Amino acid sequence: MSALIKSCLLLLGLLVLVAAVAIVWPAIQNQRDVASSSKCNGHLSMLSLAMHNYHAAHGHFPPAYVLGPDGKPWHSWRVLLLPDIEQDKLYKDYNFNEPWDGPNNSKLQARMPKHYACPSDPKNLEKGQTNYFVVVGPDTVFPGTETTKLEDVTRPRRQTIQLVEAVGQDVNWMEPRDLSFDSMSFEINDPNLPSISSKHRAPHVIMVDATSGYLHGISPLEVRTMFLIREQPK
Repeated sequence: MSALIKSCLLLLGLLVLVAAVAIVWPAIQNQRDVASSSKCNGHLSMLSLAMHNYHAAHGHFPPAYVLGPDGKPWHSWRVLLLPDIEQDKLYKDYNFNEPWDGPNNSKLQARMPKHYACPSDPKNLEKGQTNYFVVVGPDTVFPGTETTKLEDVTRPRRQTIQLVEAVGQDVNWMEPRDLSFDSMSFEINDPNLPSISSKHRAPHVIMVDATSGYLHGISPLEVRTMFLIREQPK
């Protein structure tokens, strides 16, 4: 067999291999995305369970944030939930007598529980930044320092959003900062404003009744309505 024929056969074999990889690779990537998306949804579901455990213990959901003596937000709901996600040691190490970015608390950023970051966003886990948020505003589940009870939600609980996924917010997991009902975009994956967003095909959300779902093919007006705990006058 001549060297030319051998080279042609080798080239043909490489082309067949490349074609096979091109066919199989999307399926592999899709399986990975499905698995990662499932884990992300699992993290949100665990936080929802913690929210309900907190409600059972205190008679209401946690506030979005707790104010310090200077009147500024000092502590996030994520810190308040630590005992409910079996992070008692971390909770004890957190100092409520200083703000979230105080001398002691700032050392805890690297100890962010894995349940506060989406597996598809590993850089956030490395940085101690969260992917999971509440939406803060009047007539939402989280009006700010005030708290909400289940009985306050008079709209269908299965249609009322409690927790959302968002990317690119650069929020320290202890930072008392979330999405704002008054300034966020209600367009899914809005590239210009804070919004419900994801590295997956559709962002995850958790409803007040603890059911999980994806937001896809829904209008901004519908999304906005899903954050309200009671029907608004027309």
